[in-house]
Amino acid sequence: MDRMVAKGLLSAEKVRNVTLYRSAVTQQQAQRSELLYALKHAFNGALTPMLQCLLDTGNLSEAELDEIESLIKARKKGARKS
Repeated sequence: MDRMVAKGLLSAEKVRNVTLYRSAVTQQQAQRSELLYALKHAFNGALTPMLQCLLDTGNLSEAELDEIESLIKARKKGARKS
Protein backbone atom coordinates (compact mmCIF):
# COMPACT_ATOMS: atom_id res chain seq x y z
CA MET A 1 0.00 0.00 0.00
CA ASP A 2 2.95 2.31 0.60
CA ARG A 3 3.80 2.01 -3.10
CA MET A 4 0.31 3.17 -4.01
CA VAL A 5 0.67 6.12 -1.63
CA ALA A 6 4.00 6.98 -3.26
CA LYS A 7 2.33 6.87 -6.71
CA GLY A 8 -0.43 9.18 -5.50
CA LEU A 9 -3.19 6.61 -5.83
CA LEU A 10 -3.90 6.42 -2.11
CA SER A 11 -3.62 8.79 0.80
CA ALA A 12 -2.59 7.50 4.22
CA GLU A 13 -3.53 8.82 7.62
CA LYS A 14 -2.06 7.48 10.83
CA VAL A 15 -4.60 7.30 13.66
CA ARG A 16 -2.98 5.97 16.84
CA ASN A 17 -1.55 2.61 15.81
CA VAL A 18 -3.70 2.17 12.69
CA THR A 19 -3.05 3.53 9.20
CA LEU A 20 -6.17 4.49 7.27
CA TYR A 21 -5.90 4.42 3.50
CA ARG A 22 -8.23 6.31 1.19
CA SER A 23 -8.43 6.60 -2.55
CA ALA A 24 -6.67 9.70 -3.86
CA VAL A 25 -8.26 9.42 -7.31
CA THR A 26 -11.92 9.58 -8.29
CA GLN A 27 -13.75 6.61 -9.74
CA GLN A 28 -13.88 8.43 -13.09
CA GLN A 29 -10.09 8.97 -13.06
CA ALA A 30 -9.50 5.29 -12.25
CA GLN A 31 -11.87 4.13 -14.99
CA ARG A 32 -10.24 6.40 -17.56
CA SER A 33 -6.79 5.20 -16.60
CA GLU A 34 -7.78 1.53 -16.86
CA LEU A 35 -9.50 2.07 -20.20
CA LEU A 36 -6.47 3.84 -21.67
CA TYR A 37 -4.20 1.09 -20.32
CA ALA A 38 -6.37 -1.59 -21.98
CA LEU A 39 -6.48 0.39 -25.22
CA LYS A 40 -2.71 0.71 -25.28
CA HIS A 41 -1.80 -2.83 -24.24
CA ALA A 42 -4.62 -5.03 -25.55
CA PHE A 43 -5.35 -3.16 -28.77
CA ASN A 44 -2.02 -1.47 -29.52
CA GLY A 45 -3.71 1.92 -29.20
CA ALA A 46 -6.24 1.19 -31.95
CA LEU A 47 -9.66 2.42 -30.87
CA THR A 48 -11.77 0.91 -33.68
CA PRO A 49 -10.92 -2.75 -32.88
CA MET A 50 -11.56 -2.07 -29.20
CA LEU A 51 -15.00 -0.61 -29.93
CA GLN A 52 -15.77 -3.47 -32.31
CA CYS A 53 -14.86 -5.96 -29.59
CA LEU A 54 -17.11 -4.19 -27.08
CA LEU A 55 -19.98 -4.09 -29.55
CA ASP A 56 -19.53 -7.76 -30.48
CA THR A 57 -19.24 -9.09 -26.93
CA GLY A 58 -21.46 -6.69 -25.01
CA ASN A 59 -25.16 -7.07 -24.51
CA LEU A 60 -25.99 -3.49 -25.33
CA SER A 61 -29.55 -2.31 -25.10
CA GLU A 62 -31.15 -0.16 -27.76
CA ALA A 63 -30.94 2.80 -25.35
CA GLU A 64 -27.19 2.27 -24.84
CA LEU A 65 -26.60 2.06 -28.58
CA ASP A 66 -28.63 5.26 -29.06
CA GLU A 67 -26.56 7.00 -26.39
CA ILE A 68 -23.29 5.92 -28.02
CA GLU A 69 -24.56 7.13 -31.38
CA SER A 70 -25.55 10.49 -29.84
CA LEU A 71 -22.09 10.87 -28.27
CA ILE A 72 -20.42 10.23 -31.63
CA LYS A 73 -22.72 12.68 -33.44
CA ALA A 74 -22.06 15.37 -30.82
CA ARG A 75 -18.30 14.83 -31.09
CA LYS A 76 -18.46 15.09 -34.90
CA LYS A 77 -20.55 18.25 -34.67
CA GLY A 78 -18.07 19.77 -32.21
CA ALA A 79 -15.11 18.85 -34.43
CA ARG A 80 -16.67 20.66 -37.40
CA LYS A 81 -16.94 23.91 -35.41
CA SER A 82 -13.22 23.92 -34.59
